[in-house]
Formats: sequence, C-alpha cells, structure tokens
Amino acid sequence: MTEELDPPTVRGGGPATRPGLGDEGAWREYVSLVTSQAAPETMTEGAAGEFASFDDGFNPADSVDRAIMATRKAVFPLHGLMP
Repeated sequence: MTEELDPPTVRGGGPATRPGLGDEGAWREYVSLVTSQAAPETMTEGAAGEFASFDDGFNPADSVDRAIMATRKAVFPLHGLMP
C-alpha cells in the first residue's frame, strides 16, 4: 500500500501543526546542530511512502521491527496489554 505523504508540514512548506512548536526551519537547524548532519527535507527522503502493518508480520532482521517488539514487551504488560 502506498500513501501520499506530502502535506505542507511534511514537505517543509507549511506552518507548524500545533501552536508553540515553532517552524520546521528551526527544527531542521536543531537537528543539524545536534547530529552534525543535514535534516531530511521530506519524511520519505524521496522514497515511496509505503506502510506495512506490524500485524502482517515481524521481521527479526529489521532493526525497526526489533525496536517495536522491544517496546511492546517492555511497555504493554505495564498497561495490561498483550505484547
């Protein structure tokens, strides 16, 4: 499934989504300062905006899937949820 991920706040041309957040220019400057790297211009960095449900399967070789699973195991039981 491919979704269009180009609202104004994602592509960097619109206002902040909530009052008090500042603008994306300030965020990009902060990221550059803290990481010594340029912040991405878009959320997808030019790739297709695809979404795969975690319920479709867990890939232990994928670092994002491992982080999700570690978070689920650490946090869900504290709230009475199944990991």
